[in-house]
Amino acid sequence: MKCIVNKLFIGALFLLGALVCSCQNTTENTVESSVEGKDTLGFKYIDIVHITHTDYGYTDHALIAVDLHKRFIDVALDLALKTKDEIPENRFAWTVEALDPFYSWWNSASEDRRESMLDMIENKQIGINAMPFHIHPYANKEQWDEMFDWIPKDMWSQLDIEVGMQHDVNGFPRAAATRLLDRDIHYIWTGINPHWGGSPVEQPGAFWWKMPDDRKLLVWSGYPYWQGYLFFAEKEWRLQQREYANTQTSWPRNGNILQTDDVSMHGAYDVCVKRLKDLREKGYDYPFLTLTFTNEWRCDNDGPMPQLLAFIKKWNEMGFKPMLRMKTAGEAMRNIEKEIGNQLRTFEGEWQDWWAFGGAAMPREMEVARRAVYHTKAISSPVWGELNSGAKDELKEINRLLCRYFEHTYGSNETSEAPYSLYTQGQLNEKNGFAYRPWERGKYLLAQLARNKFAQADAGLYVVNAANASYTGWVKLDVTGFREVDYKSVRNLENGKSYPLFKEGDYVWRWVVDENLNTSREAIPGGTEAWFWVSDMPANSFTRFALDTSEVEIIDKKIDLPELFFDKNGWVTSARWKGMDEPLFTEGLADFMVVHFNDMDRWSQGDIYMHMDEAQRIEKFNEITRMEWAKPKSKAKVRETPYSWIVSQDMEHPRVKNMNRQVEIFKEVPRAKVNIFFDRISSIAPEVFYAKFPFPQDCRQPVATNGGIPYELYKEQIPNSCKDFFVIDSWVKYEAEDGARIWSSGDVPIVSFGGHHMGMRLQDAPKKENELYGMLYNNLWVVNFCVDSPGEMNFEFDLTYREGKQSVEQLTDMADSYYIPMSIVNTPEALEDPVVHKYLNTPQRLTSGY
Repeated sequence: MKCIVNKLFIGALFLLGALVCSCQNTTENTVESSVEGKDTLGFKYIDIVHITHTDYGYTDHALIAVDLHKRFIDVALDLALKTKDEIPENRFAWTVEALDPFYSWWNSASEDRRESMLDMIENKQIGINAMPFHIHPYANKEQWDEMFDWIPKDMWSQLDIEVGMQHDVNGFPRAAATRLLDRDIHYIWTGINPHWGGSPVEQPGAFWWKMPDDRKLLVWSGYPYWQGYLFFAEKEWRLQQREYANTQTSWPRNGNILQTDDVSMHGAYDVCVKRLKDLREKGYDYPFLTLTFTNEWRCDNDGPMPQLLAFIKKWNEMGFKPMLRMKTAGEAMRNIEKEIGNQLRTFEGEWQDWWAFGGAAMPREMEVARRAVYHTKAISSPVWGELNSGAKDELKEINRLLCRYFEHTYGSNETSEAPYSLYTQGQLNEKNGFAYRPWERGKYLLAQLARNKFAQADAGLYVVNAANASYTGWVKLDVTGFREVDYKSVRNLENGKSYPLFKEGDYVWRWVVDENLNTSREAIPGGTEAWFWVSDMPANSFTRFALDTSEVEIIDKKIDLPELFFDKNGWVTSARWKGMDEPLFTEGLADFMVVHFNDMDRWSQGDIYMHMDEAQRIEKFNEITRMEWAKPKSKAKVRETPYSWIVSQDMEHPRVKNMNRQVEIFKEVPRAKVNIFFDRISSIAPEVFYAKFPFPQDCRQPVATNGGIPYELYKEQIPNSCKDFFVIDSWVKYEAEDGARIWSSGDVPIVSFGGHHMGMRLQDAPKKENELYGMLYNNLWVVNFCVDSPGEMNFEFDLTYREGKQSVEQLTDMADSYYIPMSIVNTPEALEDPVVHKYLNTPQRLTSGY
């Protein structure tokens, strides 16, 4: 009996072994048929970089999103600590995708938590992005400096930061790249959203990016941040993005996602093999793959997933190939350089952002943000002397607020589908505060500096030019400061010369009370505003004037007046000063155009032209767009002052209510100042507004700066960088045989050339490169940006001619001088009380706590 049992037992074992072998062979055969090789098509490993994609808003109000990100850091830290003693392959690793919430976490963390964080960074389980957040290219060089001074230097030295990350946004300014190199960081990780494109290489891929000073960075142009999960699942687990406050949806639990039972693992393996094979068929030839992996609850603004490490461990235990490795972004970049660094192409040039046009969706807020920038420049002028510590801290905070405004998330995931919902309006209100707050704080600090310097000085009217270039033009005074005295001129107390005042408006109103306490309104003659003209007021200087009731005779200077031409409706068509072979501008100045788009899926707008040749793109472009120009509503009116001509014309267009364009032609300097005003009618239909600025035919090859770094538009750009439009700091220069023509704006940072090209994917400069178009409004983007911004808007531009070569610094200083606000302090004979002066006029950090 015993023998029979033993034989049966041995037979059963044999049969079981055969079944096991059969199952294993079946699995191996399946893998073999899928991967066509023992190492899965030549892939040695897949590095998985686990991140939280940082949108300041989008899934939650920005205040909530930031708080969640701090909590996610604690989750990641505990998961890392839990596995710190495991072998490296079994440790949890996570990358903080934005430095800003990490700094907030650090400031509130205990010393023990900080020490634990530093241990996990040293253990290569947690990595930190060098940049505070993902950003659109609107920051100037001062804001870029601030973004790379976001945390204290001693803290930076402890964090072992190796990489700068930019997700979603499909461009990366060289202003950021050079500052990474200045911080001894040589890696950039990008995860460009495929809509509209912008990757210099086929995603995923890598390249070296050489800066103007010949330094290079290694760039990984990876899949979009959410793609990692789709290498192991047929479709996303998330259905829709919902707020954290929606308690009917939740973080994926064990068993919902990344199941580790054998059947699920084999299913995930089959999906992975299919994706890897597809990659090889498309020409991907690297011996590895690197993926970012985000949570599948909402995908954006979601924290670390404990299930991911368990899934990776199970995968490797089952012997699946390629092996999976959980890495920080910095460690993954080092692996990329080691594997393929010596094989990669090198690119040079600017990397313009395809999504940046969304900044034109809120023109007033963009204007306010840019005006705030000019206030920071005025505050930084040496005319005030050395700033005290309070003023320095406040200036730093103003710049930080502006950096936050330029962060890439503008609204919620439902901004375009529900533009007037409370949720959307709350998002937009929070974002807009990052424009209005620095503007108001900048005005306040600048006024403190001016009052502090002149409020107790000798009596007079102090006018400050805080720009780095001399100023010729109007100085505007508030007549309220005249205290009902009918001043008619100002006298320069330094040289004794007097200048006439020009007033606008016949009267202002004030309330008066009689002896019976009856109130009534009384007209005060003299206007609401007054102007006087200054010539070549030195840079970073102030001049003391005195208001005077005397009439002053205007002594005409012997100058050569410019030659002007007008069209049949009286609008100016060209202006040419002595020494110019061609005019400053040509016919069509400040023409207004609206581009309408056929009813279509906004997501697809940027993708339509991706795989078309030029002829197909032009045909499709003409099919889906319609251009409509504004028409004159009346003949232009011309008003002459001793120093300029002012030409004004009312216009009409179906998309606006009132509309006016105005150009002031200066007599003594070759300059034209343009203002365009309109009242946009509410609509969520996709449309783009432009203003036209035509220059002479021989004006070619425009040059501009972005983040302070100059480049030749269309030429100095890496492959697939946006050329349909450009984000510039403030000016565009055309060189011609007779000198340079410079266009600048304090309000409009987006320009195109030769007309409208949105989405056309231009490769070369258009034929009419001499025609510059300022983008005034654009609501084409599908999410994040405001879809309807109605109401009154005003835009300001300057056109200037300069002889000889102009350096970048000279051009920037000149353009700044038009928009940096002048500080004007009217100091009376009686001195301000010293106690009032001490507490009211001391420049310092805003203390309201609001």
